[in-house]
Amino acid sequence: MTLLLTLPAGASDAPAVLLDGAPLSFGAPPAVDRQRVPVPFRALFEALGYDVGWDGPTHSVTAAGGGATPSTV
Repeated sequence: MTLLLTLPAGASDAPAVLLDGAPLSFGAPPAVDRQRVPVPFRALFEALGYDVGWDGPTHSVTAAGGGATPSTV
């Protein structure tokens, strides 16, 4: 598995986020913030084959799947 971020040549272009050579889609395009590119947890983990859940009362995210032990963030 490879996660690759390619930065655009122009300042107004959004960076591309690639997972194993395929572009990831997000609700809003990623943007560079202080030389970092935050990406949505759900989009990234679902692309990796995890089931992602949200618990509103505890404000926690759970990701499980791909042979991994469920974890909460």
